[in-house]
Amino acid sequence: MMRGLAALLLLAAAPVAAAEQMLELTPRPGAVLRLLADQPEGNIKGSVILLAGGNGQLDIGADGSIAALRGNQLVRSRNGFVAAGYAYLLPDIASDLKQQPSYRYKPAFADDMSLLVDEARKLQKPVHVIGTSRGAISAAALFNGANPQQPDSLVITSGMLISYKIPAADSLSPGRIAVPVLLLRHREDACSVTPPHDAERYARQLKAAPRVDILTLSGGAQPKSDPCDAAHYHGFWGLDAEVVRSITGWFETLNP
Repeated sequence: MMRGLAALLLLAAAPVAAAEQMLELTPRPGAVLRLLADQPEGNIKGSVILLAGGNGQLDIGADGSIAALRGNQLVRSRNGFVAAGYAYLLPDIASDLKQQPSYRYKPAFADDMSLLVDEARKLQKPVHVIGTSRGAISAAALFNGANPQQPDSLVITSGMLISYKIPAADSLSPGRIAVPVLLLRHREDACSVTPPHDAERYARQLKAAPRVDILTLSGGAQPKSDPCDAAHYHGFWGLDAEVVRSITGWFETLNP
């Protein structure tokens, strides 16, 4: 039987670095979903679920080590959310989905997303889902599930929204998203599938969202990677602290 995340944090977690914990959930018989989690000491303002871009597969080991996508913007800045007062869940992909290249469009993945929201809610409300780059598709998958556990808000950073040709129609669920949405972009993002102007185009499709905000950052450090990789403007290179401040500052406006 699935145990609550709060209990897992106390009883079934293996320490990784500092207070970070590695958890294992069982979304389906024979499947293991590993994730890393941490929380601030004292008052917790809420929880964030951080969804990496790329193929989304962190390949978290049994010891809690991250074998892939360590440089992803949300992965590398996760401790900033703890410093700002938020617990985080950083999930890998369930073991039975890792060999499926289009896993983000599978009903099982939508169920996994709902499971993560449910577990995060047991830890601390409100629950905010944050997806970066291709992680926008992961975040939107939550709203495609048969029985989705709705988060309290959705944040998409440098998202693949319009220009990226997704293989499943309506996968970004604009008509199903009924929570506040923040679209965070970098003015100089040069990735061909995440142009900054897509934010306005996607925002206009979010008819059911009670609130949609677009926030634009600029500048940062000298890029060191391909324009679609994390060490470029696309990945807010050199702006991790500002990204965290921008997102958590927006959270505060939801419950002033």
